Amino acid sequence: MSRSGDRTNKSDAVAPAARSRRPPGGGGPVAGLAVPGRVTRPGADAPRADGVAVGYLLVAAVVFLVHAGAGVRFIEQAAVNVAGAVAICWSAARPPRSRAGSVVRAFYPLAFIGVAYVQVGLFAELIYGAGVSFDPLVAAWDRALFGRSPHLWAYDLLPGRFWGELMHGLYLLYFPLLFFAILYVRLRRPAEYGRFAFVFIGSFVTFVAIFIALPATGPLEYRAQAIPEEIALSRFVDFLYGFGIPSVGGALPSSHLGQSIVVFLLLRPMRNGPRILVLAVIAGIAVSMVYGSMHYAIDAVTGIPAGIALYYLWDGAWRASGRVVRDGDG
Repeated sequence: MSRSGDRTNKSDAVAPAARSRRPPGGGGPVAGLAVPGRVTRPGADAPRADGVAVGYLLVAAVVFLVHAGAGVRFIEQAAVNVAGAVAICWSAARPPRSRAGSVVRAFYPLAFIGVAYVQVGLFAELIYGAGVSFDPLVAAWDRALFGRSPHLWAYDLLPGRFWGELMHGLYLLYFPLLFFAILYVRLRRPAEYGRFAFVFIGSFVTFVAIFIALPATGPLEYRAQAIPEEIALSRFVDFLYGFGIPSVGGALPSSHLGQSIVVFLLLRPMRNGPRILVLAVIAGIAVSMVYGSMHYAIDAVTGIPAGIALYYLWDGAWRASGRVVRDGDG
């Protein structure tokens, strides 16, 4: 009987250590193991990300309503923001009971960045007036850095339908990259979703602030002349641009590239295969945005350090807020 009791006591002594085991190289607790004193259910820390998103939506809605006399667009976007803020708060207060609700809750950061990006033009119009753009200044910086701007000769270097389709396909990989990054975190690292969403949303809100301060649209007029209409994916990109980009602004630094860098840093640690794949996708996005004249080359060059800086800025904010709120945000 005493031997049985000894075995039980040893098992009890080992269990706490096993529950608090951490993976090699630092990082959070092993997924699926309970950690005393900390909430680890999926999305437990998401309210911090919700706070950033709702804060932007409501502040922007107030600004748009104050300037409602400038046009119906401002009233429409204010309504969109209020509805979005209510939906986020509702989903946080009442955890989704269906798979569809869980999907919406998990992926709302994608919808949020789309809404915030389109609104850059409205803010720029309020500050600088309608149609004002810093593109001539950005184009001058591009020439000073590269001589003849790369977007002027990139397509001529690799002309034809094959290269055109390939490059525009690489550019469009930005959207699957964001989608699958969120999906991966929700399925494989659910306890990290709160941090992912907080840094993801916060970084993009900062990109929006930069775009508002320095609105530049990119060399889209040259794109219309340089890229043949026979390239199907080019026409698809133009279709997305028809309703998915601001009227002015959103180019410098490139949020396509910068936000991709943020996602890459958030996904660490990764095995060599996935790491190389993600880096290859990011490199493809960088080259293709200049090739297709969606961006000046300087947009891509500045997008990389901007993404790195914003990741560490918002990751630091996450860690700082975690010292105040120890057991989640609920």
